[in-house]
Amino acid sequence: MKTTRTAVLLGLLTAAFAPAAVVYDNSGNDLAQSFFWSSGWDELGDQVMLVGTDRQITSAQLQLFNLGVAGTFDATLRFYNEGSPVGAGLGEFTLTNLAAPDLATAGGVFTLLFSTSGLLAPDEVIFTLAVFNQSAGVDLGLNLLNPLVQGSSAAGFSIRRAGSSFSQEVGADLNYYLVLDAGSGAGTAVVPEPTPLVLTLWGVVLMVARKRPRFR
Repeated sequence: MKTTRTAVLLGLLTAAFAPAAVVYDNSGNDLAQSFFWSSGWDELGDQVMLVGTDRQITSAQLQLFNLGVAGTFDATLRFYNEGSPVGAGLGEFTLTNLAAPDLATAGGVFTLLFSTSGLLAPDEVIFTLAVFNQSAGVDLGLNLLNPLVQGSSAAGFSIRRAGSSFSQEVGADLNYYLVLDAGSGAGTAVVPEPTPLVLTLWGVVLMVARKRPRFR
């Protein structure tokens, strides 16, 4: 029995410290364009297809651009099942009191890193990012890159939420900067806080894309 427990413990430790695999990577070719939340959006995101077999998402990186003055903000990353255009929520993760540099600092471009607690994701998943509590003068956008390094995502549309409605936004080169790391294992079914949005928003509204170039 002692040998069995030791073997189990070693197996658990090996799984816990196994290196994460990159299952989605769009960090290669910066298009120097961004979608801005100030255009009237509450959430910006996309539907992506993961590579490999690891589905226990351990971290997520996203890249933003600040067209305004230096300041602070909060951000929430959400994951959804695919739907019309989104399905049930899979989990959400919030970072607070984040620093947004101005144009004089790294051209206003910066990266957010979320720890996603081993979120269990399907092969195809929707992510969105919401920013809020921005200090005065901060004007944030989510950066567009194409083509992808790993994984796949249709470049002809992305997903938005304005108020109580999700929609698909159509256009060209609509893939956001996103890097997802994952490990093997069963993962964790993270239950998001109840929200009527996930339950009621199933219609697709096609809208004209409103991406803006970055001014550095």
